[in-house]
Amino acid sequence: MSRFAGLIAGGTMVIALVAIHHAARTNLGRTAEGFDGARAFKGLEQFVVLGPRPPGSEAIERAREYIGAQLTGAGAEVQRDRFIASTPVGPIRMVNIVGVLCGTSSNVVIVAGHYDTARLKGMTFVGANDGGSSAAELLELARVLSRRSHVLTYWLVFFDGEEAIDHWSASDSLYGSRHFLEALRGSGKLQRSSGRDTSRYVRRTRSTIQA
Repeated sequence: MSRFAGLIAGGTMVIALVAIHHAARTNLGRTAEGFDGARAFKGLEQFVVLGPRPPGSEAIERAREYIGAQLTGAGAEVQRDRFIASTPVGPIRMVNIVGVLCGTSSNVVIVAGHYDTARLKGMTFVGANDGGSSAAELLELARVLSRRSHVLTYWLVFFDGEEAIDHWSASDSLYGSRHFLEALRGSGKLQRSSGRDTSRYVRRTRSTIQA
């Protein structure tokens, strides 16, 4: 059993699942005391320097290495959810990354974004105001949470394959989050959390970090 499968199959009960969001709209940055927007912006720059990061590329592998190193440096336990996605251009290996920050309770809040970029013909798309900013914001949130004690356990999830591979559709998009949700649903965690499937509360919005 992989470490991620063990995490899903363990005794943790998921109580909430939300997507990463614009800090200015939700006050996440303000309520997370110590959240450093300038430092998060420097993280964003690291993703932009990598250039386009479509699933299966060398650049997204470097992004994975960066995310893993930053999470480890922040004191988070790093889990990798590896899977093969069936796409319009064939099977592609993808990896969701989970940074676990344990609290005194086994109840979990999941905060998620993505780190891949779309394949856009004739355009060098680096995803600064999307995959790059949400990933950088999650990394800074990991640094903030690691410096304090908290009751809830946090899973900071970096989804792979959220952008379309060929053309956006229900089947050609959101590969990472759909795979992750199915793993949670299959484990019974979503139903156990509140007596109903909390997946309907998942919200996906774009994230922007400003220095």
